[in-house]
Amino acid sequence: GYQELTPEEFKSIDEANVRLMLVDGKSREWEKEFIHRDGHRVPLLVTVYVIHDEHGKPEAFAAILRDLTAMKLAERLLLEQE
Repeated sequence: GYQELTPEEFKSIDEANVRLMLVDGKSREWEKEFIHRDGHRVPLLVTVYVIHDEHGKPEAFAAILRDLTAMKLAERLLLEQE
């Protein structure tokens, strides 16, 4: 699963967000990293949508992962120019 790809320092953030989504039923977005199969880390923006059953209770999640590598590189280059 996704936790096998998640560096240790991001696992508690994932768990806290999942707990909150189960309690309040609201979608969440946060940054994290995944470990690529070649070992390098990939910065991601994770957007998780809560899917509700007919009674309004959370029953599933749908996630979109956006690779932030190019954005993070651009940020570093801008900071170096200051």
